[in-house]
Amino acid sequence: MDNGCEVVWFKRDLRLTDHTPLQQAVQRCQQRGHTLVLLYCIEPELWRQPDMAHRHWLFIRDCLAELAQQIQSRSHTETSLLVAFGSLTDTLHWLHHHCAIQGLWSHQETGNDWTFQRDRQVQAWCREHRLEWFESPQHAVRRGGINRDDYEQFSQQFFDMTCAGVPALAISMPECVRQLPLDQISDIHADLSLLRYSGDFLIANPSVRAMTCISGEQIQRGGRSLGLQLLDTFVASRSHRYLQNLARPLQGATFSSRLSPHLAWGSLSAREVMACARHALMQADDASHKRNLQAFISRLHWQSHFMQKLEAEPAMEFVEQNRLYQAQAEGANRDGEGELEPRLTAWFHGLTGQPMIDACMRCLRQTGWLPFRMRAMVMSYASYLLWLPWQRTAPLLATLFTDYEPGIHYPQIQMQSGVTGINPNRIYNPVKQSLDQDPQGHFIARFCPELASLPASWRHHPALITRAELLRHGLELGVDYPQPMVDHEAAAQRARQRLAMVHNHSEHRQTSRNVYEKHGSRRRSAQRHATSSVDVRQLSLF
Repeated sequence: MDNGCEVVWFKRDLRLTDHTPLQQAVQRCQQRGHTLVLLYCIEPELWRQPDMAHRHWLFIRDCLAELAQQIQSRSHTETSLLVAFGSLTDTLHWLHHHCAIQGLWSHQETGNDWTFQRDRQVQAWCREHRLEWFESPQHAVRRGGINRDDYEQFSQQFFDMTCAGVPALAISMPECVRQLPLDQISDIHADLSLLRYSGDFLIANPSVRAMTCISGEQIQRGGRSLGLQLLDTFVASRSHRYLQNLARPLQGATFSSRLSPHLAWGSLSAREVMACARHALMQADDASHKRNLQAFISRLHWQSHFMQKLEAEPAMEFVEQNRLYQAQAEGANRDGEGELEPRLTAWFHGLTGQPMIDACMRCLRQTGWLPFRMRAMVMSYASYLLWLPWQRTAPLLATLFTDYEPGIHYPQIQMQSGVTGINPNRIYNPVKQSLDQDPQGHFIARFCPELASLPASWRHHPALITRAELLRHGLELGVDYPQPMVDHEAAAQRARQRLAMVHNHSEHRQTSRNVYEKHGSRRRSAQRHATSSVDVRQLSLF
């Protein structure tokens, strides 16, 4: 048996740069003569969760391949990435039996409820085997919550820290891992298989739910080198037109950073992206470019701000932050516009009869990305106008976002569904957003090709055009393209009336104050009112 090993568990941190757990584990190996295991675990149960999808794996597998290649290229001892197929505790049990684990090292994770419960099981396993689990923050998020009055200072201190470099991987693997054949899956027992991985091929994940595979999906590729390329081109050139195009679904695909999946899955660290953006800001020589870079830097702060919310209140994945809205939703059953399932299916597949909504959902299904404004709009449409329960739409949207980050996703879902009590109820008018962000209807024509033959001005709301005129352009509503499921103006009015019932409740002010004290930003804003405790800048995250 070896003298003992240190295990670095890669999670949403698929990189070697600015990886504190890796750096600290290597130092301890050098000090104590331990061997080193670099581990990624493909956990079947995680991939059965309703918010996990095929496109997430496609991005992760790219990152894993490059990570494995980097490990081999930087190792002087033929160290490889160990990929396990099975539960983490089964994997740790096998490693501990064969090479005496001395410490487990990882980043903290603000994930979904399943990962939260999994981490509790890992903690119990470590206690049972008298092992230390060393967790390091990789975002400006304090484990267990934080007094929001102190958060801005805490966040600033985190981002001011110097990024850690890549440690020298001159440490051997344990004999039990070294004996595994390279690039061949070894079945340990019925519930555990191991792969010593070189990165020379892409790994298949047999646990991905087939129903989440979308035909023709063309999502962003993963891997650190692509992330660095995006970062370089953004700060150098694309950021010049960042704010101008941030909300536009066509132009935003080019001029937004497109770094969100790399941050979500950790091929880049938030701190190194912040350092790069700050450096570019110092070098910028015109006021416009500085404004754009400052806006991007602000959004990096907001990322951690939202993640801190879920960290402080994990139940946010399932339950409204302001419990008064829970009672209201249950009372109305959020089913006031006909049967729920047909509405949910039509929304998810982009068949609502509202062109901008449908184009956005189809774009999301095909590409895995939308700009923030459009994300807010499709969620607002589902919650307010179709009156769908956010608990049903949230995991569906998660499966479509390549950059799904639970700590951002669930607070944003609740914000755009109007159940926090501290944010304005933004009921987006999809026709107005269409005219504002896609005035010529090019985005609609691309993703709703059945409307491409219409004059540009008709594409935004074809239901207003007579049947005879539509037929002359080869379109019949209800046959070639759906009739609108709802009258968006009438549905918006009904939603306002329902929400007013909660807002007028005698306890609303106090429950909203409680939410603000726990989760609200303390950043000053001229637009914030003492009675509402709202910071509208929170709506510009993505």
